Amino acid sequence: MPIRQKGLLEYIPASIHPGKDFHVSYYVVNPDTNKLVRKKVRLNRIKRVSDRNATARRLVHTINMKLAKGWNPFIENEAPKSLHKLTDVISTFQTVKFKEAENNTIRSYKSFLNMLTDYVSDILKEPNMFVYQFDKVKASDMMLWIHANRAKTGKTYNNYMRFFKSLFNWMKEFNYVRTNPFENMRPKPEKEKFRKPVDNEMRDVIREYLYKSNKNYLAICLLCYHCFMRPKEICELKVCDISIEKKTIRVRADIAKNDKESYRTIPDHMMKHFLDLNLSAPGNHYLFANHDEPYSFAPGSQKIDSRKIAKYWEKLRSVLKLPKDVQFYSLKDSGIIQMFEDGVSLPEIQAQADHSSDRITRIYYRHKRKTASSEILNKTSKF
Repeated sequence: MPIRQKGLLEYIPASIHPGKDFHVSYYVVNPDTNKLVRKKVRLNRIKRVSDRNATARRLVHTINMKLAKGWNPFIENEAPKSLHKLTDVISTFQTVKFKEAENNTIRSYKSFLNMLTDYVSDILKEPNMFVYQFDKVKASDMMLWIHANRAKTGKTYNNYMRFFKSLFNWMKEFNYVRTNPFENMRPKPEKEKFRKPVDNEMRDVIREYLYKSNKNYLAICLLCYHCFMRPKEICELKVCDISIEKKTIRVRADIAKNDKESYRTIPDHMMKHFLDLNLSAPGNHYLFANHDEPYSFAPGSQKIDSRKIAKYWEKLRSVLKLPKDVQFYSLKDSGIIQMFEDGVSLPEIQAQADHSSDRITRIYYRHKRKTASSEILNKTSKF
């Protein structure tokens, strides 16, 4: 009788059929029709009956062992685990990856994976598709659909494509597929997007308001503006990471985006605001922690969610009537631009921003104020 294993195709085990047409037969599902099809191996060419029976027994044993492991002659050249359902493989991926991922990453993964499962189920109408069936044609059709219906920008489209490439590379690594259907897809051009900088007037308004109402959040803003720290890194900072004597902030390897420890310099005019913080708190406490009062941002033992920094920024922007395109991360952009305008060297800015290459840092250089260079004005020799 037919046998079904979880995630694998049905089959009927091989058996011997003696007689005039001496053969071994078994049934497997044809993936194109999803129907059981009979396969025969004729053995009449073996003249001696004893040899024929011995060969048949060995063949039945071999075929049934292979069938039990998911083998199917229709897709013999596919990966060993290609007969698993795509939805089951996605569930396995989630189980493995979610253990080591952070909350923000998990949210992103869920969004991308939901897109894939919804497309397979709702658009292709094939919720029980096996992983090998999601081929290059289906992958390219899905990306066309995403571009037309979900991805308004080249950057969003490319984010989807990068994730699906990495997903199927993972499947390839663990023998679910032999080839990655997204492998040779080209990214879309991305328009250079730059957040609206926080100009001098805005910075004065923000600083004066926060100095009176929330000095802890002012320190958070300064960490982004002067030290170019990301919200996640700020939320992971501990009191022991701050050195007033050395005027440095340690960004530990376990919280850094590139998994490498680095140190940021605290400028002198920023130091007075840091001295307003409660640096006498235990060294293992978070510098900006979670409390019953949601936006106190005082030191404590409970880590705060980085989204609270963005939420408070929205409140601040509303109170101060700042433009909507001035985002929290605009502080970092503005800080880097200002350093260029202040004459700080490219290598120092790159180190402070912890950029992997000066190419990234130079992007900000193009957004300097369009004013004449004093060095060119005063040092250039005459014609």
